[in-house]
Amino acid sequence: MRKVLDMRSDVAEKVFAGATVILPICNYLIDIVKEHHPTQKMDVFVEGVDDSKWYKKEGMSLQHPCVGLLQDANWWRKTKEMLVLENVLKSMPDVHFYWAGDGQYKEKILKVLEKFENFHWLGSLEYPDKVREYLTEIDIYAIITGMDTTPLSLKEAQLMEKPVIATDVGGNSETMKDGETGFLVKEGDGEDLIKKISLLIKDKELSAKLGKEGCNFIQQEFSMDASAKNFLRIVAPYVKDNN
Repeated sequence: MRKVLDMRSDVAEKVFAGATVILPICNYLIDIVKEHHPTQKMDVFVEGVDDSKWYKKEGMSLQHPCVGLLQDANWWRKTKEMLVLENVLKSMPDVHFYWAGDGQYKEKILKVLEKFENFHWLGSLEYPDKVREYLTEIDIYAIITGMDTTPLSLKEAQLMEKPVIATDVGGNSETMKDGETGFLVKEGDGEDLIKKISLLIKDKELSAKLGKEGCNFIQQEFSMDASAKNFLRIVAPYVKDNN
């Protein structure tokens, strides 16, 4: 396995070194790539989302008020942040937390969180139909993670006009607007997470406003059209140079 990983790393280094331009999917990744290839040209490739798939569809019944998580459990650095929910669940017994997702570290999370009656594990949901029903039903979407780039579920939840809460890691801050479409919380800060959830549950008007702003934000910045236009802008000077 180590030999395979080393070979993949060598190939990646050669590709990056010989590339005309490198297109990471967020500024966070640009900073990381620059550490290894500081002289290479780079730009952000906007990873678009098809907004035609994301419309309200009833079909799932959950207990309210509720917070919905939609994330896998395949990388411990990313997944372990979910353990911050232990104190959140304890402090908010009247708020229900639903986790849709699966992965090799699932049991390590369930061992800690399933002892709370207000925590519910749904397993993997059929995409996109059951995910659409899930995002329709939840009150708040939260992505509680130790690492991410530009998570697709964060974009989709905003298209469904849900106020969002995200751990301030990786490219999450580029995939939402703190204070405008939802809230960022520091890694490991359960108390702030409690405050933000409480605020959104109590202030329905604010929740609705953030949800609508989130939908507008994703449609403007991450639509398939925006992605195509951004890509054409990036490649235009290189195409001209070759003509």
